[in-house]
Amino acid sequence: MIEQKLIDKGEKKCSKYEENASIFKLENTDGFSFINSLEEILKEKQPFELIMVREIEKADKQKEKEVRLAIAKWLKSNKHLISKYYVGFAMVVLNEEEFQKSQPTASKLTTVIYGCPGDMFNTEEEALIWVHHQLRK
Repeated sequence: MIEQKLIDKGEKKCSKYEENASIFKLENTDGFSFINSLEEILKEKQPFELIMVREIEKADKQKEKEVRLAIAKWLKSNKHLISKYYVGFAMVVLNEEEFQKSQPTASKLTTVIYGCPGDMFNTEEEALIWVHHQLRK
């Protein structure tokens, strides 16, 4: 297994694998924490990979819609930075039912939404292997 030395990025939900690596991990973030974390990572002006680990649960439909709109707006206004530095996005979905439902379209949707390669995985270890492969491309 790949070493998982986590480096704190100031927010408890965002950490970094291996001290000088460009792989960041977000755990169970809401949409606004996701945006804040990406802003902090982008400030480094270095290529990076992101692994997001989520336990998907039932959410308030109105709040979910607001979060999606906020993320879409932020992504649109930061597209130039994202396409320049975002090397890839691996999402780890711990809910098996949600994984089975979403995984077949995850790669294509990630590319369209984030403008970088991406995919969905069952385990963090699988995501790390994929991320390391993306970094070598």
